[in-house]
Amino acid sequence: METDGFGCRRFMAPEAALPPFECSRASDVWSLGVLLYEVLALKVPFEARSMAALCRLVTGAKDPKPLPPAYSPQAAALVKQLLSRDPGRRPSADRVLRTSDYVRSHVQSVLSHTMGGHALNLSRDAVRRDDGLAAERRKREKRRAAKAAEKLKERPKWRG
Repeated sequence: METDGFGCRRFMAPEAALPPFECSRASDVWSLGVLLYEVLALKVPFEARSMAALCRLVTGAKDPKPLPPAYSPQAAALVKQLLSRDPGRRPSADRVLRTSDYVRSHVQSVLSHTMGGHALNLSRDAVRRDDGLAAERRKREKRRAAKAAEKLKERPKWRG
């Protein structure tokens, strides 16, 4: 596998291929989509002979060929979400694990065989609780930032 400063080029997200060459968790989700596509289709979604050609494919408008028809519509939809060219439209890895019925059923099956029947709490209620906690954290952070801004306003101006 060819690599550069960002890792394997075949897994490179569109935002990593264009200036300002940003990588984020959404880029990792793209890479997960490439990996899942490759596992299911037995080929990478974007194949090119050069880095420039690969960048054109990854950032272009043409989607990879659909998954083989042996796979469910849920699997195809998941791969399509993970390979969304807009990083803001890709689900987080946590969201995929907790809300995708396709992933949940397969993860639960694997875990029941490998962890002696122990299972993760992947229910939709658990996701809602987690989302609620995250919203509360964001509210607290906003309140703290507002208080800090008020304190800065109250400071006396220094005379020079």
